[in-house]
Amino acid sequence: MNTLELLSPELPAFHLHLYRSKALLEKFVDRYNADKQLRERLRLNHIALMNKLLEIYQTVLEYNVANGKLSRRGAPLPYLSTNNIQLAKGMLCRTRTIQNLRQRLSEAGLITEEVWHGSKANYKLRLNPGVLYLASRPEPEHDWQNYID
Repeated sequence: MNTLELLSPELPAFHLHLYRSKALLEKFVDRYNADKQLRERLRLNHIALMNKLLEIYQTVLEYNVANGKLSRRGAPLPYLSTNNIQLAKGMLCRTRTIQNLRQRLSEAGLITEEVWHGSKANYKLRLNPGVLYLASRPEPEHDWQNYID
């Protein structure tokens, strides 16, 4: 079932709740790493890249909702368009590191689809909807305080 099918027919404004998405990512990584040997596990750099992708995707969704591109029920979630240079600058590493990290995220199932447009152009990604927490309306800004241990 597509994520947007769960929303009402009018498709009220929704957004990606970043804090809760990162909590879903943490649970996913814990389950994934449970039966893996050390060299096969997702590590901090993989998680950092995925967090960066979630932050960018939050902006992509806000843009698409604001411009009415997700106005019909059952519409697929948009692709995340990015490139290795943009991600490398954001993570303060080299582009080859981004390629390696992305490959592991794909193997783990966090990146479900990649559309490659050549080495000089942006590529498109689809993220695993299991780590995307979509809220149908904005939640209180201090919602994170409810989750402090």
